[in-house]
Amino acid sequence: MYRKILVPLDGSDLAEAPLDYAQRLAAKAGAELILLHVCVPRECHSLAHGGDSDTEHRLYLEGKAEDVRRSMARSGCENPVVRSVLLTGEPSYEIPRYADESPVDLIAMATHGRSGVRHWVMGSVAIHVHRCSRVPIRLVRSFPAKDSPPNWPERRILVLLDGSDLAEQVVPYVIDHGKMGHATVTLIRVNEPPHGSAAYPKSMPLSWEEYSRRVTNQQLQQSRSYLQGIARQLRLAGLAVRTCSLLGNPASEIVEYIERHRFNLTAMTTSAVCAGGVWPIGSVASSIINGTSTPILLVKHH
Repeated sequence: MYRKILVPLDGSDLAEAPLDYAQRLAAKAGAELILLHVCVPRECHSLAHGGDSDTEHRLYLEGKAEDVRRSMARSGCENPVVRSVLLTGEPSYEIPRYADESPVDLIAMATHGRSGVRHWVMGSVAIHVHRCSRVPIRLVRSFPAKDSPPNWPERRILVLLDGSDLAEQVVPYVIDHGKMGHATVTLIRVNEPPHGSAAYPKSMPLSWEEYSRRVTNQQLQQSRSYLQGIARQLRLAGLAVRTCSLLGNPASEIVEYIERHRFNLTAMTTSAVCAGGVWPIGSVASSIINGTSTPILLVKHH
């Protein structure tokens, strides 16, 4: 269960996209909501001396925290706990450091802020926060507040599984989200069919077409059995669960499935690590993040 939820803000409307979701989740979970702003040194040169820049950023954060408190109180939340934190440094490093040291249980952040970029492309800050923090992160596509689609409660949750223990580490988080939102959870696994007949043994008594058909049928049967096993765990937790086994290219099949069924949340485990170079979450996860407008829950494996 979530006890502390962190929302990084940069002063832009776009960065505030997760606020409505975060305050609703905090109210439901009885969690403390922390609004964090990190001043980069060139913008906050007077922060340590309590100068004008310090005052400006503190007023913004405290005003936003008060707005959120009032909103939560109007919605029936008693004694909402909303705290503002102002730090100085580089956001890519200060956000995950604060999240791990506090510690918080969830980071809710937008994909873009001041840049105003509207298409679904991961910003460098969000990439680094997930890479360098152990905390699950919920990514929301950045819309101006007036255009932001409702995403609470999360009535339809999609969970990406591949048969591995690593992928299943997202399941406890899905149970928490699902129970709070009374959601229907869909478990999906996409199986890649056999590729090419070059490696097909010529001595086989079956044609390539028949061999391929039998292999794919077996894959789908095993996939359905596997998903039913995971579904039993979620049903025991009181959730409504569906399963879906598909055949094809995992990235394209999942993106198409998400857009067709309009899920409120897509949940997956990633293997991101704090290291240089590209974000090592895999081509499938990258395609999903870049190819859909659905909020994403990323849980780093442990």
